[in-house]
Amino acid sequence: MTVTVDSRSANPGPVGPHRMRLAAVLAAAAGLVAAACAGDNSSKSSGRGATSVATTAAAVPRYVSKLAPALEAVVEQTHVPSAIVLVRSGTFGDATFTFGTTELGGGEPVTAEDHGRVGSVTKSMTVTVILQLVQDGALALNDPVSKYVANVPDGNHITIAQLLDMRSGLYSYTADPDFVSADANNPTRVWTPQQLLDIAFAHPADFAPGTNWHYSNTNYILLGLIIERVTGQNATDVFQQRLFGPLGMHDTRLPSAEDASIPAPLVHGYHYGNWDQALSPDQQAQAAAGILHPADVTYSNPSWGWTAGSVISTPEDLVKWVDALVDGTLLDDATQELRLDSLQELGPDYPQAAGVYRYGYGIDKLGSYYGHGGQITGYNTAMVRDPATDTDIVVRATVTLAPDGTPVANALMKTVIGSLPNAAAPAWSLPDDTGDLTPDS
Repeated sequence: MTVTVDSRSANPGPVGPHRMRLAAVLAAAAGLVAAACAGDNSSKSSGRGATSVATTAAAVPRYVSKLAPALEAVVEQTHVPSAIVLVRSGTFGDATFTFGTTELGGGEPVTAEDHGRVGSVTKSMTVTVILQLVQDGALALNDPVSKYVANVPDGNHITIAQLLDMRSGLYSYTADPDFVSADANNPTRVWTPQQLLDIAFAHPADFAPGTNWHYSNTNYILLGLIIERVTGQNATDVFQQRLFGPLGMHDTRLPSAEDASIPAPLVHGYHYGNWDQALSPDQQAQAAAGILHPADVTYSNPSWGWTAGSVISTPEDLVKWVDALVDGTLLDDATQELRLDSLQELGPDYPQAAGVYRYGYGIDKLGSYYGHGGQITGYNTAMVRDPATDTDIVVRATVTLAPDGTPVANALMKTVIGSLPNAAAPAWSLPDDTGDLTPDS
């Protein structure tokens, strides 16, 4: 493990709710820090490559001594090839924790500038474009889907707002067993939005529009088509012009369907073999013993995710994004207020979430933290922001799921929040098909 600490440490002054720290860079001179190691400057060998821990005289945020060994324990328990955790906090101080190398068995340590897929974090971006179009008067949240996309089951009664907050009732194509098999058997396949919708629409609706909540990737494929039809541009260009360019997110893009590449520098993504399930007990034991290794799935085609999950980014760019998402940088005040007001409890089918978790327009809230997460083949990502303490946390793990089915990014995120001063760690897990943060049962 490598820990880098920002030399400015915490900012004891007042924190403005819209203060942007887009250019926050960790000072390399701060060195490697792990106060919990009590001065142990040795290098330890692990299956992920060298783990280096050292202490330094630089100002170290108080949470680092507790957090560093706790994160390393999660990494060891989940057998993730590599992981990175960024904490950027005007209240608590900044630190970056890195584990492993950019490629399993390689020698290049991971960094916050490495590109990788972010999965359903993409949804928060898709919604931002939709809300900009609402702000521009190009569409309305109560418009029926049928106004923009034909042949959607019950499309005259499903609104754009219900797509945004997962209350349309439309079946998620990623839950279809034939889709799962087809993608697993041909991971380089290029999927079109219409093919994905055809899979979804072959199934009956989960419920009548607006009567319940269920996470469905189908909603966000429809939103991508709506964006293209309203703007007259492809979604890749729209995201660049409206989101990534204005925020200076130079390392973030929505790839075209045919493009399965990832720009350099990149971190490889891995998969232990099941779409969204734990390995068998025997296989878990083999993974723990280092006998069973995950497959490199870095270049699996992400077109099945499109505007629901195929964006590529870096941890540093995601700090910029979560700041903008929660502070409303790309929306006017009224539209940002509309977004935050959309957060609501999931309903009676999710009693474990009552009182602790809310989902809204491409954003969720757990405790005082707002954000979104993402899971796609080879990568598991989570990002949150607490505006009250000016704290951003970005986590990326390079495995779809741990051998025991654990979403590693969520486990790391829970550990981070539990180690911050005066913060209670909520219990987080990843429900089927979601890629976002929701409470454990």
